[in-house]
Amino acid sequence: MSKLKPPVIYICDIDGTIADAAHRLKAAGPRPEDVSGQAFQEWLEQLQQVSMMMKDAPLPNMRELIDLLVHDSFLFYVTGREEKYRAVTERWLEFCDFPIAPISMRPNGDLRSARDYKEEVLLEICKSTGCDKLVIFDDDDYNNCSSMYTERGWLHLKPMNCLNKLESS
Repeated sequence: MSKLKPPVIYICDIDGTIADAAHRLKAAGPRPEDVSGQAFQEWLEQLQQVSMMMKDAPLPNMRELIDLLVHDSFLFYVTGREEKYRAVTERWLEFCDFPIAPISMRPNGDLRSARDYKEEVLLEICKSTGCDKLVIFDDDDYNNCSSMYTERGWLHLKPMNCLNKLESS
């Protein structure tokens, strides 16, 4: 019996896309330019405090939109959060009543760009499902993910994110 190929796969980032992390970004301060240095690692640890993650509010209308879209489709969460944050991520998604779906998380200590990490994960999802039609919800501006999505022929939808909210306040 052959496996059914989904017509489309929805991919959803978490921070800044469905989770309003503006309060964490404000507490962490400006993002260091050099992502390979100690200052960036310290900033990331400040940004990803477990107690603060649970205080993220869902971004308006995103849960409802995801619910509508995934009714008869496949959904994957693909986040730049490290694997060590899986438990808090799953708790937050459940607490905020987001649909249950597989979550791809960055391996602990993985310092690749979000572009490189997400491209690898998305290509693996395409391979494992037999579907190359992706609709991606992602706010990422730092790592040229948007251009990679376009180069691959995937549809990228960028919701208003917490970075935009910070800049306008």
